[in-house]
Amino acid sequence: MTQETVISVSLKAYLQLLKKNEIKKSDVARSEHFARLIISKLGEQTITSVAYRNAVNLMLNSIPDMYRSHASTVARELFPFLTSDFKSVALLMSTGNYRGIRENCEVLFDCNIKSIDEMLKITEVAILSERESAIHSRYLSYLSTLGIAQQAIHTRARLSKAVMYLTRNIDLDNKSYSALLDSMLPLFSLEETKKYLVSIAREFYFFLNEDINAPAQAAASFEKSNTTISKQPQQS
Repeated sequence: MTQETVISVSLKAYLQLLKKNEIKKSDVARSEHFARLIISKLGEQTITSVAYRNAVNLMLNSIPDMYRSHASTVARELFPFLTSDFKSVALLMSTGNYRGIRENCEVLFDCNIKSIDEMLKITEVAILSERESAIHSRYLSYLSTLGIAQQAIHTRARLSKAVMYLTRNIDLDNKSYSALLDSMLPLFSLEETKKYLVSIAREFYFFLNEDINAPAQAAASFEKSNTTISKQPQQS
């Protein structure tokens, strides 16, 4: 995707998240205005912490003092969407706080992921803890009972591991998990592929929570899914 497209889908995801969090319509509209101002100040620059901070400062200097507090909040919230920083988005939703614009993004694997292929490469080399391995193995055992193609099992195994990796150090609940998924979706250009990820994530959620009835609950979710699992979509 071009940077213009990335910015467009990131802004859309941010606004959808505000609406899901039951933010007032007037506040959402104002937040969108400030977000678009920041984006206009960025222009065609590559999105780095330095470039973003400069754009934010230009934006803040262009608006009345009474709006700067709200605009600063928007600036803190928007940044992880623009850089595909999934963990910060989920943390923002689960706690209402954000850790701030990070200076050393490159030290964190998941800070600036630009594509689904890049995300999968990063998470595939990640070493799972003993607990994570047990959870993932339980999910793989469940997949073997579905009677789906081996290629589909492989794809679901890769995507579920990526989801597990990105939920590390997050207090997992429905809201933070939904936020994490919303922030991942802009990496996929095809609607079919987005639905495929959501269907996998819904099933895997029961295993992540170590629900004793996870296989049965996941199977019920599998049956309700609108995605044809045996015909997996392209990863794009």
